[in-house]
Amino acid sequence: MACDGDRVGSGRFDACGLDDSLPPARRRAGPVGHCERHPADLERVGVGDLERWRIGVPANGGQVAVREGCDPVVGPLGVEIARMDHVVGPLEFVADPVGDGALAGGDVRVGDDRNSWHSRPPTASPESDSPRALVSPRMTEHRGSDADDDSTASHVVTAFLRHRGEILLLRRSDTVGTYTGQWGGVSGFAEGQPDDQVSVEIREETGLEPDAVSLVRSGRPVEFEDPDLERAWIVHPYLFDCETREIELSEEHDTAEWVPPTTILEGVGDERETVPKLWAAYERVAPTVRSIAADDDHGAAYLSVRTLEVLRDRAGLLVAERREFGADPDGEWDELAELAGRLLEARPSMAVLRNRVNRVMADADGGDGSAPAVHDAALSGIDRALAADTDAAATAAERIDGSVATLSRSGTVLEALGQGDPARVFVAESRPACEGIAVAEEVAETTDSTVTVHTDAAIAHALAREDIERVVVGADTVLPDGAVVNKTGTRVMAIAAAREGVPVTVVAATDKVSTREDVNLESGDRTAVYDGDAAVDVLNPTFDVTPADCVTEVSTERGALEPGDIENVAEELRDLEAWRDGGEPTDPEATDRNPQRE
Repeated sequence: MACDGDRVGSGRFDACGLDDSLPPARRRAGPVGHCERHPADLERVGVGDLERWRIGVPANGGQVAVREGCDPVVGPLGVEIARMDHVVGPLEFVADPVGDGALAGGDVRVGDDRNSWHSRPPTASPESDSPRALVSPRMTEHRGSDADDDSTASHVVTAFLRHRGEILLLRRSDTVGTYTGQWGGVSGFAEGQPDDQVSVEIREETGLEPDAVSLVRSGRPVEFEDPDLERAWIVHPYLFDCETREIELSEEHDTAEWVPPTTILEGVGDERETVPKLWAAYERVAPTVRSIAADDDHGAAYLSVRTLEVLRDRAGLLVAERREFGADPDGEWDELAELAGRLLEARPSMAVLRNRVNRVMADADGGDGSAPAVHDAALSGIDRALAADTDAAATAAERIDGSVATLSRSGTVLEALGQGDPARVFVAESRPACEGIAVAEEVAETTDSTVTVHTDAAIAHALAREDIERVVVGADTVLPDGAVVNKTGTRVMAIAAAREGVPVTVVAATDKVSTREDVNLESGDRTAVYDGDAAVDVLNPTFDVTPADCVTEVSTERGALEPGDIENVAEELRDLEAWRDGGEPTDPEATDRNPQRE
């Protein structure tokens, strides 16, 4: 499907160059009468991802879909006519090329009452008085593809293994039949179901067993034809988190490296030659604003790194586009600042996410504010964040000896327990999600400790009757006065520990210190506590606030800080917010419902 500069033909639409058959596309609206993209697939990227899309009216008529983070391509009226807050599956849009780009008909709704979007036709005007374009949504399967029925196309899987913010690239050896000497992910022909074959390829090409990797997401296939080989390919992309960088290469590859994904792009990395469409495959599974907002399985520290990856990837793409469009530092900064603002809004409760985004943007703003500056600052920010979380755990590990008590799930606490030498670990079950059960199982499998699980109601009993020498908990947020926001039950445990003279150590990098004084605590689903028919109220707070005088110390990458030291950290973090035009935020902290905290 082509764009002739006068109108956009009927077809399906992609956003921001996700379709790899397109040249890199600018993410800002073009001048009147000019179209900067071809229609292609509009799609949800990855299973479970809730990506926001916007439908704009291009100046030349028709329809163009623009991914969240881009300015809408608008017509003479400058009207954005539809917004999808939650995409529930790939959709097909059919546009009448004869019309002038206005929508016809009544509302169009996709999804249920909570996850839906509406499209309303604009009012007729002298510039648009005969709307004729029709938008018709159609739900399709995640792996649905026009090329799936083409028996001549070769289906392959490509897996990106991610460890500490970098992905594994492997160079194809001369034993393979295609793309010798080029770099790619773990890949192979999908001889059966791609979801099954990808695990086989990971084991054969890296020596990693299934328990060493965990699936993050899979993406819609990338389809293309290689004219040199006279062959059509359908690539099924996957992203896995990997516990280790130690791999065993098969004969299919002669070397491997762990690198930032943006090194795939021309003009960003070291100009390594990659297999065709490798970046397009990565984009299908890369983190996005909406995937971060929808993630209820990971804690704040994990998601803060994913957030910096979104900034890194977008900045890297803008750097690569300089080859075609030239440098535009002001435009690049505007786009990246807008993206950073949406990332801050994605999880407003997470002080660590906010502080780490602010640090990257402040560092880049201190330079020239260009895409390369943001890219470099994001790379440094990821390294700094990972090191801070590890060092905070190491500080706590030095204090872990004998019997300790904990609750809920914290990645930094788990790391501290693994590095420390606890003889016995008491774990509260952490109702209603009971994530403490999984923590107890993991501690039992990864340490030599004796592990005891108990009910939340038995917290005070355990501290009074058992020989517990320290309480070790994580934190969602540390307030400037030293109070700690964490999973409900932390306050009870800390107060009971103070009564018994047991020290309380909170494990948290300094980036988890909030710059805000207040906090709004949301509640969880009432049915998690009671789903009966009686006329009773339900109280299900997800988080509580532990007073500073019940906290002995906060274990950070800077060492153990007393609650009174936290205000100084908060003041440092406030200085990082100056890059935003709005200055220091004034809204109170809002804590979300994610039960898996770090």
